[in-house]
Amino acid sequence: MLTPFLALFADTLSWWLTKLWPGFAWLTMISGLAYGVAGTVMIVVSLRQMWFGKPGARG
Repeated sequence: MLTPFLALFADTLSWWLTKLWPGFAWLTMISGLAYGVAGTVMIVVSLRQMWFGKPGARG
C-alpha cells in the first residue's frame, strides 16, 4: 500500500536530483516504472473486484 506513494516521491525527487547529477536519470526511469506498475495493479484489482466480486459480499 505504501509502494505507490514511495515510487511517486522517488520519481519526483529524481527529477530534481537529475538536474544536479545526470546519473540520477536511472532513478527517474526505475521509479516511474514502479509507479506505473503499482498504478496498474491498483486499477486491475479494483476492476476485478467490481466485475467478478460476489453480489452482496462485503470485505
